[in-house]
Amino acid sequence: MKRQTDTRLRREVVGQMLDYAANAVAYLPVASIRARFEDTCAKKEKDPDHELQDRLGHDIDTEKFWLQVKTNLEAQKIRLLFVADVIPRELRRIVEFLNRQMNPVEVLA
Repeated sequence: MKRQTDTRLRREVVGQMLDYAANAVAYLPVASIRARFEDTCAKKEKDPDHELQDRLGHDIDTEKFWLQVKTNLEAQKIRLLFVADVIPRELRRIVEFLNRQMNPVEVLA
C-alpha cells in the first residue's frame, strides 16, 4: 500500500510486486503460510478455523481451503493487488498490461 505522493508507487512497487509473486510461489510453501496464520491467531487468542469462517463464510471447509491455496500456488494462479489512495494513470496502464499478459495471474489495482 502506498500513498499517491510516494514517488516509488509505480516502478519500484511494480518490481517489488513481481518479485514477491515470483518468489512466493517458489519459496513460500503453504505449510509455512498456514503456520504463520495459525501463529497470528494464537497470539490474538483466536481459533484459526473460526477466523477463516468469519472472513470467508461459515460453510467453508478449512482443510479444503488450504488445499485450494496449495493448488493455486503450485499452478501459479495468484492475484496481485496494488492498493493506493489514488491509482495514477501510468500504474493503471501497467496493471492492465500485466493483467492481459500474465494468465493465470490476476492483477488488480
